[in-house]
Amino acid sequence: MLKPKKKITKKEIQRDPLLDTIDQLQTNLEDNKSLYSKILFGAIGLIILVIIMIGKRSQNNVEAETALGQALVSIDKSDLVTADFQLENIINDYNSSASSDKAMFYLGKRKYDNGDFESAKNYLEDFLDSKSDNLLTYPAVKILGEIYFKMDDMDNALNIINKGLKNCDDSYNCRSLRLQKANLLIYNDKQDDAELILEELKDLEKIDAGQKQQLEELLGKLVG
Repeated sequence: MLKPKKKITKKEIQRDPLLDTIDQLQTNLEDNKSLYSKILFGAIGLIILVIIMIGKRSQNNVEAETALGQALVSIDKSDLVTADFQLENIINDYNSSASSDKAMFYLGKRKYDNGDFESAKNYLEDFLDSKSDNLLTYPAVKILGEIYFKMDDMDNALNIINKGLKNCDDSYNCRSLRLQKANLLIYNDKQDDAELILEELKDLEKIDAGQKQQLEELLGKLVG
């Protein structure tokens, strides 16, 4: 005689954990559909905003580079009043851009050429603080050293030259800065320190003719 089939309750049914997880996710999505929609649209909006900002920054960089090119053309044509005006606009309109940093260097040099040492010093110090263009760092250091020298600020003159030498990676520029430092030391009655620098340079096999002449003149100051 056949035994009656045992009735299987729901509790006895073996559930698949994966199916349970999927069911929970679906339930969660249904219950929080509005919240997830807001998060999704918010993320999409943020991505669009970032893309727009990157595009705008790129466009600003192009405009800044174009404006800087025009300012340099004005300098080349000796239209210096226009050049100064253009450089100031670049600094104000494209703040924190690479072109704005370069404009600070060129405007600082222009002020130096005009004898406005205080303004030149401020622009060149800001340019060096930006650390944006290694090619212009050497001339900025050299000019700033001259400005401090002319302002009779020997401590800062030597400090800025030493900073330039610390990061100098070009043999010609390094020699030029060392010659400038030796001249400052001689002026500051530190002939022994200057002589050490000049003797080291004197022993170099290869040295530019102009630098060699400057070296001989400085050695002559020591003798005199």
